[in-house]
Amino acid sequence: MLTEDNLKYLQTISDTELAHIVAFDPVAQATAQKIKAELHEALPDARVIYFGSSALGIAGENDIDLGVIDASEYGSNGKVLRGLYGEPIKIDEKSHKLRWEFRRGGFVVEMFLTNVLVGKSLQHIKNHERLIEDKNLQKAYEELKLSCLGLSRREYMKKKLEFFSELE
Repeated sequence: MLTEDNLKYLQTISDTELAHIVAFDPVAQATAQKIKAELHEALPDARVIYFGSSALGIAGENDIDLGVIDASEYGSNGKVLRGLYGEPIKIDEKSHKLRWEFRRGGFVVEMFLTNVLVGKSLQHIKNHERLIEDKNLQKAYEELKLSCLGLSRREYMKKKLEFFSELE
């Protein structure tokens, strides 16, 4: 069952743009590892999490999802990452979260920085861990993604949210 927040989020997504689902590309994982190395060099105490379809090695949007979690000074870490990746596309001071989107090696990279892992970010990581542990669930997730070819981006995201809401 979708939450009120899920429904509000879905309204921010295009219902005319089509979902873009493609086969897994192993180059995405190599690109993600290079970015992780950059992040570890820049913020050696940070925990860097690579999650999402490309991390799982399954079909998806052919993007790279990264989370950077560091309990130290949020503001100074943001300055370091601004130097590497430019200005964040979203700043949420309330939840101490910065979000970047950039291209690397032909892939869209979506990355967030936070000093505390809570809310949606925490749930994304927990869902990813469940998919790693349960190969049958991972296969069902990939099948769901592939079944969304030709659907709008909003409908695709709705189906993903429904899939994960059943796991919670």
